[in-house]
Amino acid sequence: MKIKDRIKGFQRLPSSELRPHPKNWRQHPDAQVNSFKNVLASIGVAGACIVYEPSDGDGYMLIDGHLRADQLDDVPCLLLDVTDEEAEQLLASYDTLTYLADVDKDKVGELIDSVPELNDDLLGQLQILAGEWDTDMKTGEELIDTDGLTDEGIMATIKVVVLQEQKEDATGCIAQALHDAGMEFIVE
Repeated sequence: MKIKDRIKGFQRLPSSELRPHPKNWRQHPDAQVNSFKNVLASIGVAGACIVYEPSDGDGYMLIDGHLRADQLDDVPCLLLDVTDEEAEQLLASYDTLTYLADVDKDKVGELIDSVPELNDDLLGQLQILAGEWDTDMKTGEELIDTDGLTDEGIMATIKVVVLQEQKEDATGCIAQALHDAGMEFIVE
């Protein structure tokens, strides 16, 4: 099988010339923005945005790297030769493929031990991946609140414990997942 090389070049572009993709589904909460700023401060720019020239002929449109483009004036970019439809396919699959990877908890633990300058948000995410997060979790039965519910309602009521600093992000993710599953989300 011959694989097409769709990268037509590399260029540094002013962030003002980069348009966010209107179908970009990734949102960047404060914890992620702050973590990214910390990485920029300690290491610098170490990755490129992915852009293409849309069919409307109006400059460059981001496929990946929206947060980078928001934080930098001079943005390193890989220029792709793709159609609008192909750009949408990349937008839908680029980070999603990463989420399909399995996690080697031992290697994540080694990484945590070897990188001293992780901020609390990044460290917390890595600890969760490594299974080291001390959350004082309860069993499923302890999480289900059955007071005043019929048998049909018992499985629809659960309690989720999140850290205060991650409450906004977690609440949004949980609400969206339940909405997508046709369920109601109520915060008490």
